[in-house]
Amino acid sequence: MHDKLKACPFCGGNASIYEVSADGEDFAGYIVSCDDCGCSTTAYDFKDDAVMCWNKRECEFCDKEMLNLLHIILDGWEVELDMHSERLKAVIAAKKLLKAYED
Repeated sequence: MHDKLKACPFCGGNASIYEVSADGEDFAGYIVSCDDCGCSTTAYDFKDDAVMCWNKRECEFCDKEMLNLLHIILDGWEVELDMHSERLKAVIAAKKLLKAYED
């Protein structure tokens, strides 16, 4: 089993796996949760299943050409924008998300 967790698909943050329990029960399952934004999987009986769910990316069908084009566009916008603009923050966030999908 490969325990390496991908970055969060929403914010690009690091993720951790947790053993969780329900009220009155010793063990309920495993979840993976983002350390930054808190998004998480549902509980799974097996650690492998929680990791597999977290690491699945719907964008995996994207081809390399499209991803490279997105990088070029975002890099160009980053150079043109004022250092303190809200648009620059959005471009940086988009680049972080793109990287999370590629990892």
